[in-house]
Amino acid sequence: MIDFQEKYNVFQSALEIPEPWYVFHHELAKDEKTLHIYIEYRKGAEFSCPKCGASGCKVHDTQDQDRTWRHLDFWQYKTILHARVPRVKCNSCNSILTVQNDWARPGAGLSLFFEYHVMSLMVEMPVSAVARKVGEHDTRLWRVFKYYVNEAMKNIDVTGVTRIAMDETKKEAESMTKDEFRRYAYSHG
Repeated sequence: MIDFQEKYNVFQSALEIPEPWYVFHHELAKDEKTLHIYIEYRKGAEFSCPKCGASGCKVHDTQDQDRTWRHLDFWQYKTILHARVPRVKCNSCNSILTVQNDWARPGAGLSLFFEYHVMSLMVEMPVSAVARKVGEHDTRLWRVFKYYVNEAMKNIDVTGVTRIAMDETKKEAESMTKDEFRRYAYSHG
């Protein structure tokens, strides 16, 4: 078991995958310039319920298909994380639900580290340039951008705003809704 742990320790440490998840395999496809890292959960693992948060939920079943997430590149290789994600049975809320992992948002297909990286690049570069740099389609990156802008806009309080100064990008200030103002205020600092 020590040889197995030593072999994957660098990936386990670098990915910061929390227990009960662990790296159990990797494949380097040099012709594709892609590193595939396979993640599994430990036998007998218990998870928190995605609905009510109750801890100690046992695995009900696991879908056979791998789910994949684009991750930050390792060296010069595009990196894809693979995992079979279990469903848990929660006795508190009487639900059977898919576990939410710690390394990605549900349905995003990108790791949080990858999303944070592209968002930091978008501060300095157009989205199309970021897409070329990281090798992803710009539409996928726009989805990331819009998600985080919408999340940030939820926290902007405009109740005390009584006057708005506008530049040439918005001609009719009286037609701007509060939601439009939040978007404008967030995107213009």
